[in-house]
Amino acid sequence: MEPQRTPKASDGPVADKVHKLVRANVDSAHGFREAAKLVKDSDLTSWFSSLADQRSASAQELRQWLGDRTDADDRGSVAATTHRLWMDLRARLSGGDAYPILVEIQRGEGFIKEAYELVLRLINDEPLKTQLQRQYEEISVTDDKLFQLVQTHASQG
Repeated sequence: MEPQRTPKASDGPVADKVHKLVRANVDSAHGFREAAKLVKDSDLTSWFSSLADQRSASAQELRQWLGDRTDADDRGSVAATTHRLWMDLRARLSGGDAYPILVEIQRGEGFIKEAYELVLRLINDEPLKTQLQRQYEEISVTDDKLFQLVQTHASQG
């Protein structure tokens, strides 16, 4: 008789959802790094770089929960790559003005926020749910600040 296989965290539908969050965090980190290169405002450059590090750390935390210490998702998604190209084009056309960059970053934040909301509704595993809730709150704070910045920059232009 074969020994019964113990399920790993990386098995099943919950793991599939968590893998998607890893990818969303990687995409977000890439987006913030790209925005930091494009924007002329040094305060925004610093903030975007900090947020890129935060999202990379979130992706790593989720990989650890999955038992996956590889960086297989570090390329990001095709959709996010296309979005970064669009952000780059808008930034170049505006001469590095912060407004179009902030708009595109806010759009990306909407995507990751929705991804977390979906997964949080489906997760019952309390340690994981607590971890995801903390990451979601970080995303929400960023999204709120981006909203304020977009409004401020829109009224200046």
